[in-house]
Amino acid sequence: MNPHKDSRNMGKQSGVALFIVLILLLVLAAASVALLQNQRWAVRQTADRLDVLERNAQSNKVHDQCVAKFRNALETSSTELVGYEGRNQILDIQDSKWGANSECLYEWYRIPAQTTPDVVWTPHVRINSRVQVKGVWAQEMSEWRYPACDTTSSTDPTHCVPSATAFKVANIHQTLNAQFDPTRPVLTVRTPVAIQ
Repeated sequence: MNPHKDSRNMGKQSGVALFIVLILLLVLAAASVALLQNQRWAVRQTADRLDVLERNAQSNKVHDQCVAKFRNALETSSTELVGYEGRNQILDIQDSKWGANSECLYEWYRIPAQTTPDVVWTPHVRINSRVQVKGVWAQEMSEWRYPACDTTSSTDPTHCVPSATAFKVANIHQTLNAQFDPTRPVLTVRTPVAIQ
């Protein structure tokens, strides 16, 4: 046996083994970096989803409170509820009609032209709400169309219920004599409007 030849073979084998170990370490390092990057993206996606869920939950909560305020005004006597004459366009989150800290804004539709107190207004209302969550504004809107009073049987008061609270139209100081038929369903639709 030649001891020099054996030591060269062992040196070659050690070099090859070292080279394989280095390659495996590089592959492992690359795989680890890729896994960490994927984990970062997964954490970021989860955080984004949680932010959206929180914003939606807060927006829903505020809108429900605005709706409850309107419905309570219809059913129980409270302070007057002021709204604006409705327009065709959707109200912007930064519109000047919003108060500095207001979360609810009401728009009255199909307002009678007469200002006499005996003119009946069937509530057709757009309820707007807005809330800021983590620096992002979220706005929701719902429309409520109450059924008109049954004029064919006006002698029967059960077909016509007056509002318990005065509804005012901002800027023109008109009071609306709201009345509706409680025996028929209210038409309503609700949707998120904007995120800014």
